[in-house]
Order: sequence, then C-alpha cells, then structure tokens
Amino acid sequence: MKERNLKNKFLNPNCTLGFIDGLDISLFLSLLPYISYYYFNELKDNDFLFLSLSLVVCSYFIRPFALKILFFIKKRLKVECEKILSFKNCFIYIIPFTYLSCFLIPNFNNNILLNVLILFSIRIIIGIVFALNYNFLSDYTVKNPSFMNVKKFVFKFLGIMFGLLFVEFLNQIYSNNELNSWYWKISLLILIVISIFHFYINKDYKEENFLIGLIIDSNSKASDITNLIRLLLGNLFFILPILFLMMIILQTWLPGIVRPENSFFIQFKLSHILLFLLLMFCFHFVFQLIGKEKIVTYFSFFNILLCLIYFFFVELSSSYGINFFQFYLSVISACALPLSFHLRNNNVKQLFLSYNLFYMINSVLIMGIVYYLIYYKLNYDFVYLIIFFIFTLNILFKRLKLGKVDE
Repeated sequence: MKERNLKNKFLNPNCTLGFIDGLDISLFLSLLPYISYYYFNELKDNDFLFLSLSLVVCSYFIRPFALKILFFIKKRLKVECEKILSFKNCFIYIIPFTYLSCFLIPNFNNNILLNVLILFSIRIIIGIVFALNYNFLSDYTVKNPSFMNVKKFVFKFLGIMFGLLFVEFLNQIYSNNELNSWYWKISLLILIVISIFHFYINKDYKEENFLIGLIIDSNSKASDITNLIRLLLGNLFFILPILFLMMIILQTWLPGIVRPENSFFIQFKLSHILLFLLLMFCFHFVFQLIGKEKIVTYFSFFNILLCLIYFFFVELSSSYGINFFQFYLSVISACALPLSFHLRNNNVKQLFLSYNLFYMINSVLIMGIVYYLIYYKLNYDFVYLIIFFIFTLNILFKRLKLGKVDE
C-alpha cells in the first residue's frame, strides 16, 4: 500500500505523460534539420525545413479535435462507452507503437507526397493520443489543479531538457551525414522505452477517471462556446510559457538560418532557462498565499505599463534591450503558468478544450515566428505590443464567472 501511494505521488500519470510529451517535441524539433533532409532532401533552400516544421507541430494543432475524432469513430462504429472502457489501456499502448512505426517505416526518396503522408500521419496520431491520454488520465477531483498543472509543466520541462541533452549526445557521436541518413531515429528508441514504462505504471489507473473523460458530451451548446472563448481570452497569457519552451528547443538550429539581425532574439542563455524553472515553482506557492485574483490584476497591469514604456521610450534593438527582453520573457512565462485559471470537474470539457486550444494556437504562432525570422527583420517594438494586447485582453475578461477557479 505504501509503495502504491509513493507511485501515485511521484509517478502521477500526467507527470510521466508530460515528460514524454516534452521529450517528444524536444527531439522532433531539435532534430528537425536531419528529419527534413531524411524525408525531403529534394526540396531547395528552407522550404523543406518549414514543411517539416509544419508537419511536426501538427501534433499540437490536432489536439483540440481529439475528442471530436474519438466520438466520431464511436458513433460510426456504434460503440458504447463501457466497451471503450474495456480497451482503456490501448490509448496508452498506442504511444510506443506509433514511435516504433516511425522507426521502422523508411523514407521514399522518389515520392515526396508519400513522405509527407507518413510524417503527417505519425504526428497526427501522436497528437490525438497525447490529448486523449491527458484527458483520460487526469484526476478531475484533485483539490489543487493549478499545482498539478505546474507539476506537469515541470516534467514537460525536464523532458525537453533531457531531449536537448540527448540530441547533443547524438551530435557528438555521429556526423551530420549519418544523422541525415537514418541515425536520427535512434532518438525514437528512447521515446519507445519511456513510453513502455509509462504504459506499465499507468495500466491500472482508476477507471472512474477514464469514464469521466469519456462521457463528456461531444456536442457544444452556444453558451459553452461563449464561455470557452471568454476562458481563452481571460487566460491568454498561458500562451507565453508554451511558446518560451518551444523557442528554447528551436534555438538549437534556428539562429543559423534566420536573418543575422534576428539571431540574437532566440539565443536564450542557461540562466534564463533555470530562472524560468525556479520561479515557476516559487511563484505558485507565493500566489497561493496571497490570492490569485489580486495577483492576476496587478500582474496584468504591471505588464501593460511596462510594455507601453518600452514601446514608446526605450531603444529595443540594442544588446541591452534584447537581453532584457529574454529575461523579461522568462520571468512572465514563469508567472503566467501558476496564474492560469483551471475549472473544476463540472467543466471538464471546457478545461480539455481550452488547454489544447492553447497548444493549437502556439503551433500556428511558432510557424509564423520561424517564417518571419527567416525572411523579415524583427521589430522588437511589435513584440512588446503583442504582449501588451495579451494582458489587456486578460484585464477585460478576468472577472467573468466561468465556473469555480483555483484560488
């Protein structure tokens, strides 16, 4: 009994899944140049990189539609929830099987469309399965959902860091030609092993949690959609920590292909990364003591004021301005995560959709950012203006009652 309690405490399903999720996006994004060459070496310039990036982030874009897809299949096959419940472990088992398929399926040099279909299918399946696992493995009766979200993000962060270290290990052992051929797939073996471990420790999770996630009505009412939009706009700053983590991954290769004047924008230092991790935990406990409602208001007004000052009065293209922006982004990303509102179990569907919609938004943003940095000169004033609008929207919508929030 004691051993089981320790397992539930330290190997929470969402924590191990968060680690795999972070490891997945870290490996696929940091190895993107090799993946691009492996599948699309016939394309010229940066087209093959951008195509591969769009296919990889499809795993984030598809997540809000995961339940819709599941209910569509359920309706077509006329399967009851209880029957799906008997196959609950399949939703976890699909993860290592998908990575194994990616490892075994070769590329087709003379057929780019087939290569696109292979990579697209793999990333779509991974995105859907991750979204369903997050939904079905969640404990909707948890008393402190905000802390669970912070804890999940810490494990996601650890997965990202482990992935970056493993990619550095591969770069030290193998040459670029070897990684371009198929050696990049060695990283998939790590994902397979950890996914099997995740399956082993979560194969006996509570069925009632799975059932709660499964019986969510797939048909949205107009009022639900309205509340969902308000929830998204009121917590729009949740975009920042996700975007910050993805930019950390992309800095492994992106500075080498963007315009020279833009390369400093995405070269975060180790101090920024450690600061993000430390403050994310510290701010959570501080905000719990003070009260999130007050902190959100002050936090938003402070960022609005700071963005206006920098937009009108400070030269942002200098090295000082760039260094401050990187420091500022790491701090507000760490603050934004524990301040995000999370609904209780009577709003499971809105919680699922809102969380995954933020990932979908970030998948679009990251493609736009990469494209812009490659072909256009970055205007730092514009970046602060975007942050200004994010926190302005939060001020406008934060007082709307969308259900019980985690104070």
